[in-house]
Amino acid sequence: MPSQPLYAYRPDVLRALARHGLAPRGTTRPSTLRDHLRALYRFELRRLKAALLDGAFSRAAFAPRVAELRQRYALVSLPLASWVTTPLPPDEAARDQAGPPC
Repeated sequence: MPSQPLYAYRPDVLRALARHGLAPRGTTRPSTLRDHLRALYRFELRRLKAALLDGAFSRAAFAPRVAELRQRYALVSLPLASWVTTPLPPDEAARDQAGPPC
């Protein structure tokens, strides 16, 4: 059985992940982290939309809040290869090129 690859995450990536409660180990696949981060982003976006529909703020205030949310989740838009200082294994690199799952 081949050993799991070790990933060395960039310090700024680790700080960004920690802000969302994610603390990867050296064996945690970047694609797994990105999937969790995307799920958190979608959850917060849906919660923001629900607050808008409930009248918590005006439609004019919605766009700036979405922009702020995008900034908090900017890591989602970066390629996985830029998350780590070590080369990605071929299967992980292929997932990086494939884009988000449908």
